[in-house]
Amino acid sequence: MKNLIFILVLFFSSSLVAEIYYCSEKGAIGFKKNNNMISQKFKLQKFTIDINLKENIIRTDEGNYPYLGFAEFIPSDCIMFESAEIYCINNLGVAFSFNEKSKNFNVAHMIKDDANKDDEWITYGTCSKF
Repeated sequence: MKNLIFILVLFFSSSLVAEIYYCSEKGAIGFKKNNNMISQKFKLQKFTIDINLKENIIRTDEGNYPYLGFAEFIPSDCIMFESAEIYCINNLGVAFSFNEKSKNFNVAHMIKDDANKDDEWITYGTCSKF
Protein backbone atom coordinates (compact mmCIF):
# COMPACT_ATOMS: atom_id res chain seq x y z
CA MET A 1 0.00 0.00 0.00
CA LYS A 2 2.86 2.39 0.81
CA ASN A 3 4.39 1.69 -2.60
CA LEU A 4 1.14 2.53 -4.35
CA ILE A 5 0.83 5.82 -2.48
CA PHE A 6 4.47 6.65 -3.25
CA ILE A 7 3.94 5.98 -6.97
CA LEU A 8 0.78 8.11 -7.07
CA VAL A 9 2.50 11.01 -5.26
CA LEU A 10 5.50 10.78 -7.58
CA PHE A 11 3.31 10.68 -10.68
CA PHE A 12 1.17 13.66 -9.69
CA SER A 13 4.07 15.77 -8.40
CA SER A 14 6.04 15.33 -11.63
CA SER A 15 2.98 16.19 -13.71
CA LEU A 16 2.66 19.49 -11.85
CA VAL A 17 6.09 20.59 -13.05
CA ALA A 18 5.81 19.44 -16.68
CA GLU A 19 3.16 20.53 -19.15
CA ILE A 20 1.88 18.52 -22.10
CA TYR A 21 1.44 20.57 -25.26
CA TYR A 22 -0.36 19.78 -28.51
CA CYS A 23 1.64 21.35 -31.35
CA SER A 24 0.65 22.07 -34.96
CA GLU A 25 3.08 23.02 -37.69
CA LYS A 26 2.27 26.09 -39.77
CA GLY A 27 5.13 25.66 -42.22
CA ALA A 28 7.65 22.96 -43.15
CA ILE A 29 10.38 23.09 -45.76
CA GLY A 30 13.45 21.00 -46.41
CA PHE A 31 15.34 18.67 -48.70
CA LYS A 32 14.14 15.23 -49.87
CA LYS A 33 16.99 12.76 -50.17
CA ASN A 34 15.21 10.73 -52.84
CA ASN A 35 14.65 13.87 -54.93
CA ASN A 36 18.31 14.90 -55.40
CA MET A 37 18.14 17.23 -52.38
CA ILE A 38 15.80 19.65 -54.13
CA SER A 39 14.10 21.94 -51.64
CA GLN A 40 10.38 21.47 -51.24
CA LYS A 41 7.52 21.91 -48.81
CA PHE A 42 6.71 19.07 -46.44
CA LYS A 43 3.35 17.85 -45.19
CA LEU A 44 2.36 19.69 -42.02
CA GLN A 45 2.28 17.53 -38.88
CA LYS A 46 0.77 17.64 -35.39
CA PHE A 47 2.35 16.14 -32.28
CA THR A 48 2.35 16.21 -28.49
CA ILE A 49 5.35 17.08 -26.36
CA ASP A 50 5.98 17.12 -22.62
CA ILE A 51 7.87 20.30 -21.65
CA ASN A 52 9.41 20.74 -18.21
CA LEU A 53 10.84 24.27 -18.05
CA LYS A 54 11.95 23.94 -14.43
CA GLU A 55 14.10 20.88 -15.10
CA ASN A 56 15.11 21.81 -18.72
CA ILE A 57 13.68 18.56 -20.12
CA ILE A 58 11.40 17.75 -23.03
CA ARG A 59 9.93 14.34 -23.88
CA THR A 60 8.08 13.06 -26.93
CA ASP A 61 6.05 9.93 -27.59
CA GLU A 62 8.25 7.95 -29.92
CA GLY A 63 5.32 6.04 -31.39
CA ASN A 64 4.10 9.21 -33.07
CA TYR A 65 5.05 10.79 -36.36
CA PRO A 66 6.95 13.04 -36.82
CA TYR A 67 9.76 11.26 -34.99
CA LEU A 68 11.50 13.82 -32.79
CA GLY A 69 13.65 11.51 -30.68
CA PHE A 70 13.32 13.18 -27.29
CA ALA A 71 12.76 9.94 -25.37
CA GLU A 72 14.44 9.20 -22.04
CA PHE A 73 16.80 6.69 -23.65
CA ILE A 74 18.14 9.17 -26.24
CA PRO A 75 20.67 11.65 -24.82
CA SER A 76 19.70 15.30 -25.23
CA ASP A 77 20.66 18.70 -23.84
CA CYS A 78 18.39 21.64 -23.15
CA ILE A 79 19.14 25.18 -22.07
CA MET A 80 16.86 28.00 -20.99
CA PHE A 81 17.00 31.57 -22.21
CA GLU A 82 15.54 33.97 -19.69
CA SER A 83 12.59 32.20 -18.09
CA ALA A 84 10.32 31.35 -21.00
CA GLU A 85 12.44 29.90 -23.84
CA ILE A 86 13.88 26.40 -24.04
CA TYR A 87 16.32 25.15 -26.67
CA CYS A 88 17.06 21.42 -26.99
CA ILE A 89 19.09 19.14 -29.26
CA ASN A 90 19.46 15.38 -29.09
CA ASN A 91 22.13 12.93 -30.23
CA LEU A 92 20.11 12.14 -33.35
CA GLY A 93 20.45 15.69 -34.65
CA VAL A 94 16.94 16.97 -33.92
CA ALA A 95 16.68 20.48 -32.46
CA PHE A 96 13.57 21.88 -30.77
CA SER A 97 12.90 25.39 -29.47
CA PHE A 98 9.82 26.66 -27.65
CA ASN A 99 8.69 29.99 -26.20
CA GLU A 100 6.26 29.54 -23.33
CA LYS A 101 4.86 33.08 -23.62
CA SER A 102 4.08 33.04 -27.36
CA LYS A 103 3.63 29.23 -27.55
CA ASN A 104 5.67 29.24 -30.80
CA PHE A 105 8.07 26.40 -31.64
CA ASN A 106 10.69 25.44 -34.21
CA VAL A 107 12.00 21.97 -35.08
CA ALA A 108 15.03 21.15 -37.22
CA HIS A 109 15.65 17.58 -38.41
CA MET A 110 19.31 17.08 -39.23
CA ILE A 111 19.48 13.32 -38.68
CA LYS A 112 22.58 11.85 -40.31
CA ASP A 113 22.28 8.12 -39.59
CA ASP A 114 21.73 7.12 -43.23
CA ALA A 115 22.57 9.52 -46.03
CA ASN A 116 20.07 7.87 -48.37
CA LYS A 117 16.98 7.72 -46.12
CA ASP A 118 16.52 10.65 -43.76
CA ASP A 119 15.25 13.93 -45.14
CA GLU A 120 16.44 17.22 -43.69
CA TRP A 121 13.79 19.81 -42.82
CA ILE A 122 12.76 22.64 -40.54
CA THR A 123 9.32 23.52 -39.26
CA TYR A 124 7.59 26.19 -37.22
CA GLY A 125 4.22 26.41 -35.54
CA THR A 126 2.29 26.91 -32.33
CA CYS A 127 1.43 24.79 -29.32
CA SER A 128 -1.42 24.81 -26.85
CA LYS A 129 -1.70 23.08 -23.49
CA PHE A 130 -3.17 19.62 -23.87
